[in-house]
Amino acid sequence: MGGPVAIRPAGVLAEAVAADGSGAVREAVAAAAHAAGRSAGGEDLTAALRGCGYEPATTAGGSIDLRNCPFHRLAREHTELVCWLNLHLVRGVLEAGGHQPGRAVLAPRPGRCCVVVGPPSRSPKRPPDVRAGAVGSPSEVSR
Repeated sequence: MGGPVAIRPAGVLAEAVAADGSGAVREAVAAAAHAAGRSAGGEDLTAALRGCGYEPATTAGGSIDLRNCPFHRLAREHTELVCWLNLHLVRGVLEAGGHQPGRAVLAPRPGRCCVVVGPPSRSPKRPPDVRAGAVGSPSEVSR
């Protein structure tokens, strides 16, 4: 007979999530990950991501590439669940720092985290004030 079997608690939890056909446990994981991200977040986004175990690198285009997965061991066997958890954790970090959570998107690549943080959206320029009498308004220009 063989020796004792090593049991990985995270693997047991991942199996329980996978076994839940209702999706309620998966949604609970998303909510817990989001809450954890919100608690870890702050103004300095890269520092907050580092604090969660990620290795963030800002690209020339302003995106943030997460060069590792803090849950890589678990991700080998439960990729979909871990990606779901990463997505909601990073979205919570973004939200806590006042950033748009939707910047975090799934973009799986070998050897990297499955989440990429897109660049900050640029605010559209305000159109000129065209109220009557405002500087640059049609009524003033025609004078």
